[in-house]
Amino acid sequence: MDIRENPTTSFFGESIGFFSPMNGGKTEAMIQELKRARYFDLGSIAYNHSRNTREENAIVVDGKFKYPAVTVDSISALREDLEHRIECLGSQRIGLQGEQGQVNIKGLTHYKKPLKVIGLDEVNLFCLSEQEATDLLGFMQWCRKEEMVLYVAGLLHDFRHMWFGHMDSIYPHVDRKQEKKPACMAIKADGRKCIKTAKHTQRVWSLDFVKEVGMNQLINEMEYFNFSDKGEHEVRREYVAAPFFDETLRIEAEKDGRVKYVPVCLDCARLPYQRETLAVYDAICQGKDPKEILDISLLTEKITSFLSHSFEDWVRKDEESGLYVPTRIHRNILGGFSREARPQNESQ
Repeated sequence: MDIRENPTTSFFGESIGFFSPMNGGKTEAMIQELKRARYFDLGSIAYNHSRNTREENAIVVDGKFKYPAVTVDSISALREDLEHRIECLGSQRIGLQGEQGQVNIKGLTHYKKPLKVIGLDEVNLFCLSEQEATDLLGFMQWCRKEEMVLYVAGLLHDFRHMWFGHMDSIYPHVDRKQEKKPACMAIKADGRKCIKTAKHTQRVWSLDFVKEVGMNQLINEMEYFNFSDKGEHEVRREYVAAPFFDETLRIEAEKDGRVKYVPVCLDCARLPYQRETLAVYDAICQGKDPKEILDISLLTEKITSFLSHSFEDWVRKDEESGLYVPTRIHRNILGGFSREARPQNESQ
């Protein structure tokens, strides 16, 4: 169903999700719905997470258009801010009546209308831990109870094609799913642009970034990944596919083009060193020395560093033996899976 065929008022108490690969149009679609709310005498507001350091108090579409938003670091902060704005807009205080039907609250201009429509951009950044996912689900339930219209936009999967954070626990609770289907932007080996529908997000590194992260020794083994960018300009022999063991969050490097994201189909998607990463992980699970698995020590070092990073948390170093061991995973209260809590003295 195309939600644009229905008035915003028909979605009171519901959540609507816009999902697609990176650069697939999900944020733009959400913003259009926030704008449309005005025609039904409803106020709207957008939020994004402080983890997205590309954008502060704004949501950027195609690197150009900036839509006003409030940047928060948690759902609790979002809820506190939202309730304050709702209270101000419903107040009869003279100082909160504004001018010409508009009122400024904490630097953001609102129309003097019921604030009933909320948008969460990059919702996947709001649920990286079990507790964050629990808070997000609680907020979704609150919106349902308060007859709000909640729009969320974000990624279901990371560049490895794995669930992003705890989106597997959030997705079933979204009432209406709007899957955006961009075209694959990869340029195939024969020089022609792919014409299939994109299903995945391809992360690519610039050649300079390969050197920056200390992988220059492996650069001759890598393959160029050619693609068309947002402006449909062909980018050739400038980027390579990011390795499977790259960090999950690479926001800072995206600002200046060292890292880019390309919507791709399954056939064009590339995950270099996936087999090697899983082989090292499997060796650790079996109690073997990961250094004995691969011939290239630098590759083993990079993979082990990824697996043991506190954010990725595939393996941990046992204090007594000094060996890496697989991180324990359990079924959580959300119905998904969580990793065993780290000791208090460990850095997060």
